[in-house]
Amino acid sequence: GGGLTAAIAPWQGFFTKTPVDNAALPFPYPGLVKPAVPVSDIDWRIGIQASSGKLSDDYTYCGVSEQSSTGYDDADVYELVPLNQQFLSVYFEHPDWIEPGNFTQDIRPTDTLPMIWELTVATNSRVPNASLTWDIPTSMPPELTVTLTELISGVTLDMSAQKMYTWDLA
Repeated sequence: GGGLTAAIAPWQGFFTKTPVDNAALPFPYPGLVKPAVPVSDIDWRIGIQASSGKLSDDYTYCGVSEQSSTGYDDADVYELVPLNQQFLSVYFEHPDWIEPGNFTQDIRPTDTLPMIWELTVATNSRVPNASLTWDIPTSMPPELTVTLTELISGVTLDMSAQKMYTWDLA
């Protein structure tokens, strides 16, 4: 989900997707494998969280890095397929990329303005509403305006002034 950790806890694991069939993925022990684009090389990223009843998706990010490209690159992270019978999933859909799929992290190059991320919220929950919250990083240039437009209702809001959006799922 875009987070970093130093260890795999007992009875937990990591999902890894590769575009190459039969690829080898070495896990040196002890030690860590450095990601291709570490979080520290990302200029800024907005953390997006969604919740609906007891369901949540807390690890969705959009942002920029001088090392990124407009299409798929090593800073983009695939969204895992929900394993629970009831789920809430937030992702950026990119069927047109060389590596198509749904992504939980979409990092763009710094020289592309305006930047538009199309965020999908999917659920099979029977709860009547859902909420999005976000964290605008202090490292984001203050001259940038960040807005959220909900396409069905047409509601547009300034994400710097408002930190939550709630809508009906019905």
